[in-house]
Amino acid sequence: MFKARELLAAIIVIAATPMAAAAQATAVAPAAGGSQCSRLVAFYDRYAGNISEGRTQPSGHLERELGIQECRKGNHADGVRLLEDAIRKIGFKAPAG
Repeated sequence: MFKARELLAAIIVIAATPMAAAAQATAVAPAAGGSQCSRLVAFYDRYAGNISEGRTQPSGHLERELGIQECRKGNHADGVRLLEDAIRKIGFKAPAG
């Protein structure tokens, strides 16, 4: 029963994730390393869910934000590492680039 609830919660989060998250992910960086950053941000946003006012931030939110900053500065290796950490903190394995 607990697994069914987790699955239902994941489906709801996926369905509720706005398209803005994908747009933000694609705006991270244009370089090849940036495309990996964008994929990881989109993956995190899809599975961690949307933060609405009054809700607490999901695990890994700080790592996500720091990873985006590093990617935008061109430090893709550090950005990818931070984004992968964020994904692990929400209980997923980071997708291969």
